[in-house]
Amino acid sequence: MIAIQLHEIAIARSGDKGNHANIGVIAYTRVGYDFLLKELTAERLSGYFADLSPTNVSRFELPNIDALNFILYDV
Repeated sequence: MIAIQLHEIAIARSGDKGNHANIGVIAYTRVGYDFLLKELTAERLSGYFADLSPTNVSRFELPNIDALNFILYDV
C-alpha cells in the first residue's frame, strides 16, 4: 500500500452553514476521482472529524466534475 496525501490528487475547500460543515474535494484527474470514490467515504471522514462529534456525515458524488461533497451535520 502506498501512502499519499490528499493534496497530491485533489484540492479541498470547506465552509459552514449554521451548525453544519461542508467539505468539497475535487480530483485533478479521473483516476484520482476513482481512487477517492473508494477511499474517501463518509465513514472515514466521520472518524477523522470525530472530535467535532458530527451527528451524521453525508457524501454526494459529482462525477461530471470529478468531485465529492460532504456535509458534516451538527458540528
